[in-house]
Amino acid sequence: MKRFVGKIAAVILVLGLSAGPLAAQFVNSPFYVFPSYSPGWSINVDVGLAMNEDAEFFSGEKPLSYGGQVMVGGAVGYIYGGFHLVDPKDPNDPTFVDKGKSFGGGAALTLYNKGSQGFVSNLQLGVGSASFSETEGSDKVSQKQGLLGLSGAFVGGSGSTKFEIYVAPRLQMVNLEWASAGISSRTRSGYGVSGGVNVEFSGFGIYGAIDWSSVNLADDGSEADRTSPLVIGFGLMYHFLTPSWGTAHGLIGG
Repeated sequence: MKRFVGKIAAVILVLGLSAGPLAAQFVNSPFYVFPSYSPGWSINVDVGLAMNEDAEFFSGEKPLSYGGQVMVGGAVGYIYGGFHLVDPKDPNDPTFVDKGKSFGGGAALTLYNKGSQGFVSNLQLGVGSASFSETEGSDKVSQKQGLLGLSGAFVGGSGSTKFEIYVAPRLQMVNLEWASAGISSRTRSGYGVSGGVNVEFSGFGIYGAIDWSSVNLADDGSEADRTSPLVIGFGLMYHFLTPSWGTAHGLIGG
């Protein structure tokens, strides 16, 4: 009976994992965008929270993710890398699954930016991976994903204060592997969008975003297994401005 319950939990787990990581690069976390990133580098820390059933790992559970990124930017964009953890506790067996580990990185190329204020547009690229393991047994779920998107933002402020409001639609590809279910290198496509607000003053910043995505998990192309997770997140950053790296501008209209 215990093994049967464990397998049922594993099925719920893999369906949840197929939703959570699809939110973006990091498990249960929005895809954050920094449209007018100033030349220099920054340290970011943030948390994410599931907002609907498709983003839950177990029914009724609201998993919390946490982690951070290091970002480095120049005149026409930025690159970044980060690591996040999420704890998908089963209410019936809180020790059933280890904390998930999620790695990711990417880049933003500024397409349009004519100055310190106004409209800014970026090309967004990213990759990521996630893995979860049972605490008992050898079953493991792993997932790799890539995304390509655009962002449009309004940037304002004065002096040392800057704010950004953005929307970032994207396409994404996901490869899911689950040994005990015989799933290997099955790639699926989907789409998503994130929207958020960033505020920065004298190097210190706060940011928040909401993220929705959709992907069809079915092999036969039917809509029966489409999942659409919704997550929100908030973070803090500190930016080390390096003026010698140039002045932020776009490839078009810079």
